[in-house]
Amino acid sequence: MKRSVILLVLMLMANLLYSQEWCIKLPFDDCDAFFFHCDASADYNYSLGSVTEVHDNKSKPLVLCVNNKGEYKYRILDFDNVVVTINAALGLGDGNLFVNAYCNEPESESLKNKLWLAIINPNLEILHQNLIDVDDDYMSFGPEADLVMNEKAEIILATQITKDNYLINPIYDYAFYKFDNQCNMIKNVILENTSYNLNINDLTIVPESESYAIFGKGMYPSGTPTVFYLDDNLNYMYSTLIDDPNNYPNYISPEFMDVHWLDNDSYLMSAMTPYTHGYNEWYPLLLKMDKEMNIIDSVRFERVDTTDYVSQYRSLIYHNSNTIYVSTFWQHIKMHNMYPNTSSVFLLDENLDVLGEVFFDYDKYIALTSIQHTADDGCIVVGTYNENNRMCAIMWKLSREDFLDGTNIKEEMISVNTKIFPNPVSDNLNIYIDKINDIKVCIGIFDVKGRIVLENDTFMSNNEMSIDVSSLKSGMYFCRIKTEEKYVFTDTFIKE
Repeated sequence: MKRSVILLVLMLMANLLYSQEWCIKLPFDDCDAFFFHCDASADYNYSLGSVTEVHDNKSKPLVLCVNNKGEYKYRILDFDNVVVTINAALGLGDGNLFVNAYCNEPESESLKNKLWLAIINPNLEILHQNLIDVDDDYMSFGPEADLVMNEKAEIILATQITKDNYLINPIYDYAFYKFDNQCNMIKNVILENTSYNLNINDLTIVPESESYAIFGKGMYPSGTPTVFYLDDNLNYMYSTLIDDPNNYPNYISPEFMDVHWLDNDSYLMSAMTPYTHGYNEWYPLLLKMDKEMNIIDSVRFERVDTTDYVSQYRSLIYHNSNTIYVSTFWQHIKMHNMYPNTSSVFLLDENLDVLGEVFFDYDKYIALTSIQHTADDGCIVVGTYNENNRMCAIMWKLSREDFLDGTNIKEEMISVNTKIFPNPVSDNLNIYIDKINDIKVCIGIFDVKGRIVLENDTFMSNNEMSIDVSSLKSGMYFCRIKTEEKYVFTDTFIKE
């Protein structure tokens, strides 16, 4: 089943974000500030990133801890004779945070030959720390990493490692580590990558098993997005392609994806795809998939008020079967200039039904870089914005009620079930849309380059209509259905 959440061109101002519990802004004089890594631990939420001095481009790690009331502390970590860049963080459940960073001496900026591990408390004090050298046969760690904690309270780290001296298009292998709760290393395993590509987007524990799943790109010769599995000893087991050829062949982008396992055979995954009719260059989607990579259900977050990217970064938070958050934003950038944009955070249930939305509309460009859960079933949305040519960090605390109290949600968006059949098709293409009936619609057929090849005004009766596509050449096409109310629905088909 494929469903779309379509945002209208005209947004009602009553649904703007005025109801957040608190908002924190961190502008720094002569510095750019970013948060890219976030996690929760007991009653505290942590955000981690960097501050970069504009005059010399030097960066230092930035850590912020906030409680549910919005009371916060931040700390800029200063290290002697070493450059530290945080690339993963994990809440330990006791209020403390495990942090991973890769680092180097100032005179060797390109080679990151050490890992810094630390446990930080809510007062931002470093309780434990450790420094790990790169393995003897390798030169540098890579920038991507992720962390997870198993039932034995062991902390698992997955990161990149390379033998290349110069980090220009390096070939990465995998490095896996186990640590205890005082940053002592228990185990280290190197896995040679069998692909020219390697991305680590989410490291997860498979429920009811002593195994780990790594989502991203790697271990497959073509560089196609994959998930591969490790046993509890961090030994490689097998890999599977993420893409389901019957749904999104080679078009799911796993960058910045989030994954939540529902059980040991199915999971939710936030991702992006350019597999559109050409209206949005890219758009986010939330997929429910099984372990064999078959798509069970999906929701597509499309917009008709822009042809630009609609993006998601680390956008999925799962509280329970009735509280799932997904964040999206309009990537309104032209010729390297950032323009005011809009963003949305959706509340869904496990059936992928949309229960509510909080809509952000500011006079600045804001990129939502992550979302994290809170102890009261709410969420914290983290982003960055431009203020007087400085990048500033910002975050909002939203309660679940903020989404349910939003007015006129149904006037702004509609969630529908669509079906196109037969697919592949040779002559008449039938289209079913469950909530559209007895109205005039315009059907447009686009080729893979976004060029319109067929267009027809027709009347939808009993939720169905059809269009003759026998004149089309064989190949993949996009179908767009537009109503007088400006809703736009899209789907794809193959012409035999």
